[in-house]
Amino acid sequence: MGWRERDYARFDDEERRILYGGAAGSAARAPVPARVTTRTAARGAGAAIALSFALFAAGRFPPGHPLVPALHFRIPAANRATPPRQLALALPALGTVGSGITIDGTASGFEGQSVTLEASIDGGAWRIVDAARIADDGSFRVQARYTTPGVLALRLRYPNGDEARGTVTVRS
Repeated sequence: MGWRERDYARFDDEERRILYGGAAGSAARAPVPARVTTRTAARGAGAAIALSFALFAAGRFPPGHPLVPALHFRIPAANRATPPRQLALALPALGTVGSGITIDGTASGFEGQSVTLEASIDGGAWRIVDAARIADDGSFRVQARYTTPGVLALRLRYPNGDEARGTVTVRS
C-alpha cells in the first residue's frame, strides 16, 4: 500500500486541524529545507563498484592468459617507511674446501627482480658470488663454492634492501 492510499494522506486541512490541532492555513508553515542531492556520491559509488567489478573480473583470468601481464602493475613507494631488515641466514656450521652451498628461497612481490649473494672470507672485502632473477612464483636459487679455508660470511641481498647474513667455517 502506497502513502497516498493511507487514511492520513486523504485528510483535508480542516480534518488535519481537528485531529492534530492548530489552525489550518492560519499558522505560518515551517520552512521546508532545500532538497539535498547525492548525485556526486552516487557517481563516485558507481565508479567504485565498476572498478571493483573490473578488478575482480581481471583476477578470474587463468595465470597463463595473455592479458595477465598487461594487468600487472606496481606502485613504487615514494619513500621507504621502514628501514631495511637484517635477517638470519641459516647455514651449516662447517664446510670443506671444494664443496659449496645452494640457497633456495622465496621473495614474493619481487618477481622479475634480482637477489645477490655476496661473500667475505675472514672479514675481508665483500664480493658478489652469485645473482639470480626471482621467478614468477617468487622463488630463487643462488650458490656459493667454498674455495678458501677460513670463516666465510655470506650476505643475501633482496631487492627492497633487506639482508640475510650467516657464517660457515670452511676447512680444508
